[in-house]
Amino acid sequence: VMQTKLMLVGERAFAPLKVLGAARRMVGGAILGLMGVLYVIAFSHLLHQPKPIPFEQYPMPAFYSDGYGVIQSILQGTFAMGIDTTMTVALLIALIALKLIGTAVTLCSGGSGGVIAPSLVLGATSGLLVGIVLRAMGVSNALPEAMALVGMGAVLAAVVHAPLASILIVFELTQSPGVIVPAMLTVVVSHGMARLIFPDSVYTTTLRQRGLAPETADMSVLRKFAIDQLPLLPILPLRAADPIRRALDLSSETNRVHFVVTDPKGNYAGLLTGTEIRQVLLDDEAIPLLTVGEVMRTDVRPVRHTDNLADLFEKFVQHDIEALPVGLDSDPNRTIGIVTRDSLMKQYQKRLRDA
Repeated sequence: VMQTKLMLVGERAFAPLKVLGAARRMVGGAILGLMGVLYVIAFSHLLHQPKPIPFEQYPMPAFYSDGYGVIQSILQGTFAMGIDTTMTVALLIALIALKLIGTAVTLCSGGSGGVIAPSLVLGATSGLLVGIVLRAMGVSNALPEAMALVGMGAVLAAVVHAPLASILIVFELTQSPGVIVPAMLTVVVSHGMARLIFPDSVYTTTLRQRGLAPETADMSVLRKFAIDQLPLLPILPLRAADPIRRALDLSSETNRVHFVVTDPKGNYAGLLTGTEIRQVLLDDEAIPLLTVGEVMRTDVRPVRHTDNLADLFEKFVQHDIEALPVGLDSDPNRTIGIVTRDSLMKQYQKRLRDA
């Protein structure tokens, strides 16, 4: 959550510098360079060694670049070897703060990079910090390296709001089946708490600020409801053999543009929509010569009244149509009405708000 909020602060801070073009990235690079110099000077003085993390493990300051070398040293238990617990805790706190700020400065100033690698570094350092503190207090005997491992998935899930992907990424990085169960638990808890504190992920926050308002609910909301919960337009008497003039007159009288066409036995034969009616109106001379059956669509089959709304949504996309005939579950050719795309979208918005 802190990473997401810092990204917002960074966007606002660097927004006035957009007029500078490439110079904006120079400002961000200068800030990162200064942070790196201060970090190395401060901890080399405190730890009495040239660099907090040896060059062979990670040649750059630990909060620079992807940080995979730092993660590897943490998981292998070689991180901060020979440093006492107090200084290790101080080093981890500094790395967490610097990585948060450094990531925001890099991305918001126009630099290239993503949030997955920084999230993994933050998770590893945060997990190791918690593990060291809990072990020093005698609260837990768990290896701090193991807590760093599950911390990677927890932080990633909180930042990108993708719990399943976070679990899989951690597993791919470690190739350790034993991490799956604790990772699942921490990832689910972390994701849930992050959503409660700040509903948007680092990806959707800027979209919402621009007025796009991405919704966090998905199509699973619609799978819980059936078509029979939507308002249906009634069937009007229209046969395939009727002249197209009859359909135009019905449309004028009822202010409707969608009609179910039936055969002499009352079974479904086809669908006449506003698209077909508009095409007919473009050629006045052809109207007296056409029948409904020559204009109607026969490729659209009725949906069942028990189908869920997600399937109905897919049918609208598949046919690129404004209305669909609705038939009985026991006999789809016996149509009971017409469902419109407009009524589905209104129901979709209502269910999203309720969710």
